[in-house]
Amino acid sequence: MSDQTFLPSVSTLLSKDSVPVAVVTSVLDLEQLLDNLFYKYFDVNVIGKGKGKSYRITMVSFGTAQCTIPSTEITLSINKGDLGTEFDMYLSYQWGILQYLPKFKMNQFANTNESFLDLLCK
Repeated sequence: MSDQTFLPSVSTLLSKDSVPVAVVTSVLDLEQLLDNLFYKYFDVNVIGKGKGKSYRITMVSFGTAQCTIPSTEITLSINKGDLGTEFDMYLSYQWGILQYLPKFKMNQFANTNESFLDLLCK
């Protein structure tokens, strides 16, 4: 019996298309980075009537992964050794507008004067 544990790839949670354009253009091979990071724990909590969420994830890297931080000359290298490296990440956001407009989708918002006026009229 094998001692290996198979972990799902981060790309099963996050696709390249869902990452903001500024990040995609600064990370040259984002798909490869997402495919080579794995996770063993993932939890999502809804905050206060759906106006926000918090995410907690434990990621595992078995190979070297690198990415450059946007607008800097800093390159992060994860796991330069042979053994896997685990690291925890936590992200939380709250948008007050979601309390009043629970079906609001930021990625579909046009950010025009008319769009803001439509929000006020809802």
